[in-house]
Amino acid sequence: MATQKWNIWDYRPIEKRDIVAQTSLEKFQQEIIERCEYDFNIQDVLDTMYKDPSIVNSEEVKLQNKYVK
Repeated sequence: MATQKWNIWDYRPIEKRDIVAQTSLEKFQQEIIERCEYDFNIQDVLDTMYKDPSIVNSEEVKLQNKYVK
């Protein structure tokens, strides 16, 4: 595990949070998709990944509140 951390730090050096561009996540995800041999996009990944039922995001809460009122 320590070796993997060093590999990550070599590839992605530690940066301060306020310096990281807003598009960094999208850029990182796109780099991963481009390295894959399969024909899919990030939305395919998000749609098929495991989602813990006890964890909700803000959009889901807003949607639930819309139907409760």
